[in-house]
Amino acid sequence: MKKISLLLAVVICVATLFCGCGTNNDEVVLKTGNYDSIGMGYIEVPEEFKGNADPCLYLDTEEMTFIYSFSPSMSYAEYGTYTVQDGTLIASAPIGKTYTFEIKDENTLAIVDNDGNILEEFVYSEK
Repeated sequence: MKKISLLLAVVICVATLFCGCGTNNDEVVLKTGNYDSIGMGYIEVPEEFKGNADPCLYLDTEEMTFIYSFSPSMSYAEYGTYTVQDGTLIASAPIGKTYTFEIKDENTLAIVDNDGNILEEFVYSEK
């Protein structure tokens, strides 16, 4: 009887230890590559870019870096590093500018303002 009780206690202890070893499947894995805007038009574009704006975002998921541009045909672009936490990507440029993106799914990001309003959505592009 003692052996059965001891064996049962060991099994319960081992099972309890493994209960906390699961992975968080809620975390979305982003892809390296281009994310193109879908053209919602709520992003404030500097005057010199108006009429030519086609915002795009490039993510390097290995280096955790980004490039954000108002148009791929223009030479001006913000760049820097990003972090991901609680479904949000926070991109920080060396000049002190920060961009916040809601991660909608593995293919879609939405840039949001300080109040959490979606300004533009970006969709992963295979090109």
